[in-house]
Amino acid sequence: MVIIVIIFMIPLILIIFPTVKNDNYHRNLLNNISKETGIKDILYVTKDNNYYIIKTTDKISVFDLNYKEVYTVNTKEIVSSSLELTYRRNNLYYKEKIREDKKLLYNFYDVKTNELVYKTLIGGTYE
Repeated sequence: MVIIVIIFMIPLILIIFPTVKNDNYHRNLLNNISKETGIKDILYVTKDNNYYIIKTTDKISVFDLNYKEVYTVNTKEIVSSSLELTYRRNNLYYKEKIREDKKLLYNFYDVKTNELVYKTLIGGTYE
């Protein structure tokens, strides 16, 4: 009986623990950003490439690690996408990650036009 309980508990723990830990990370990130910048109506927040990307109802802002705003764009100017936002080369992009065998390809799309701007290949060669 104890073995059956252990067999069912281990997968639950392996699923629940990372989920709770990730939720705590995002909650702490959201609280720190809100406290340091004074922005309260945050819809989306992520930390990418040493920048905090914050989306509110009316704009998307990028802050450096010292909470200094380095980029901002009105949400009416961007094209909606399900891809992740990233800040590179002093511009905001949507990032698509594609894994193929032993290589990893990143496609970066402009947030205002959704056009492919550049690609980065890791672990392979262009064909």
